[in-house]
Parts: sequence; structure tokens; C-alpha cells
Amino acid sequence: MSETNAGDPAGTGRDDASTNDPAGTQTNSGPDAGGSEQQGANGGKYRERLAAAESERDQLKATVDSLRKQMVETMIDDLKPDAFWAWAANAEGGVDALLTEDGNVDPEKVAAGVDAARKKFGIRPGPRAPFDPYSGTSDLAGVEQGDEFARAFEFNPQGDTP
Repeated sequence: MSETNAGDPAGTGRDDASTNDPAGTQTNSGPDAGGSEQQGANGGKYRERLAAAESERDQLKATVDSLRKQMVETMIDDLKPDAFWAWAANAEGGVDALLTEDGNVDPEKVAAGVDAARKKFGIRPGPRAPFDPYSGTSDLAGVEQGDEFARAFEFNPQGDTP
């Protein structure tokens, strides 16, 4: 315990620029004692700037979190977002586990999360749209459909069918 303050030659543990009054509050008695009103005004200004910076930081963090959530929801295919977020809230590492080292959303981790959510909640992949091999094709090859339609409305005075 040979530690001594440069401003405390008596070794009382206090600096000579500040002393404690009987009420327990600290008062300045050093060379800057006259500028305490100015320091208080500057301190208030700095506290306001700090509060504004923290508020802006919180707003930006919320925006980034919202954008990350939107990116993840576009990657989860046919799984409902509520089911995925329920899994992510209880998963090891939470949502932060879905991010790369630089803070971007990792598609491979999201896909693994979707698989884990399906296993945890017993969700099977949704049905795909039915495949119709004849969709968009016509079995009237070689027949001009426009001619058939026009002939249906032609006037035929004899009543014969063409």
C-alpha cells in the first residue's frame, strides 16, 4: 500500500482539488472551483446530446432489426412466419444466430432454422401446386379455331351445315 496520490501528500486518499463536506456531497476547492456553474451548464448540454444520440441509435437499431426480420421472412418459403419466430425465440442464440459475422442474414442458417422449426413443431412441407402436363396445350392441332368461330355465325339460308 505504498500508493500515493500526486495531489495528496498526507495520504488521506483524497485529491486536493476536491473534498467531501459534512453532508456527503463532493465540492471542488481546486483551481476550477469558480467555474462550476459553467461546468453544470456544459454537463446538461452534453447529457442532452447523449440522450439524443442514444435515442437515434435505438431508432436505427429498431430499423435494422425490422429489415432483418423482413429479409428472413422472404427466405422461409411456405412456413408461416409466426411458427418460425416462435422457434427462433427459443432457439440457442436466438435471432442473432441467423446472422453472419458482419451482421447480414445468412440464407443457409435461415434454411437450417426452417428445418429445425418444422421438426420441433411437426410441420410437413406444404403441398405443391398440382402438375398438369396438358396445361396450355390444345388437342385441336392443325385446326384454325378462328375459322370455326366465324363459321358458327355465318348466315346459311339453306340451313345446311358446312
